[in-house]
Amino acid sequence: ILPAHYTLYQRTLVLGLLIGIYPLGQLIGSPILGALSDRYGRRLLLLVTLPGAMLTYVAMAVSVTPFSLTSLATALFFAGFAEGNVVIAQSSIADISNETNRTTRFAYISVAASLAFVVGPLFGAFLSDPTVVSWFSLATPFWFAALFFAILIVWIYCSYRETLPLEAREDISIGQSFLNLKLIFTHPTLRPYFLVNLLAYLGVFGFFRLFPQYLVNQYQISHNWLCLSMVNLDGPIVLISLFLITPIVRRYRIKTLL
Repeated sequence: ILPAHYTLYQRTLVLGLLIGIYPLGQLIGSPILGALSDRYGRRLLLLVTLPGAMLTYVAMAVSVTPFSLTSLATALFFAGFAEGNVVIAQSSIADISNETNRTTRFAYISVAASLAFVVGPLFGAFLSDPTVVSWFSLATPFWFAALFFAILIVWIYCSYRETLPLEAREDISIGQSFLNLKLIFTHPTLRPYFLVNLLAYLGVFGFFRLFPQYLVNQYQISHNWLCLSMVNLDGPIVLISLFLITPIVRRYRIKTLL
């Protein structure tokens, strides 16, 4: 997207900002959408936010074709905001779980997410390769992602049943949901666990964001091979989440494993 005269430093800086815009949207969207789902229910918020997410992928597809950096960044931010609804999906799992099966079910969430990181790059490598189909381009994966969102909306509308009963709903203000974030820094019991999560995610996402840049800069690989290399990295995560997490958790305490 960037002009040829941009240096490697400038390209890396712009890429870092682009990568950061999406989770920034999630950071802002998650507390807002979480509070609204506690007040109005999970199903309604999913049906409201998923069309918004679908439209952001349409916007990204349109932005990639003429290489519009500003519109791509804007679409990324609002995609992150709308996809803050991942906390609603997680809350739905928590609503129908108990102490016995909660850890296992959240491990399945990790499996689903890891599978997406395997399947997504595979689709991306295939759908963006014009040698496979002449009209495939860098925009094609975004169009297909929007299509998947449309299918998901219909699926949730037809089959999803509300997990949060009326008597369990809370009238939590959006402002209060942001104020609750201070517990990350002030709560004496929770603070160490949030710190552990921060460091774990910093290591994991730091590696997964920087490694593709290293491959491109060091070996000048194409985006197709880049996608396949990410599949190679994510595959073991799926296997561990699917086959090892549950038996290990049953045998050892969570604190011991951490």
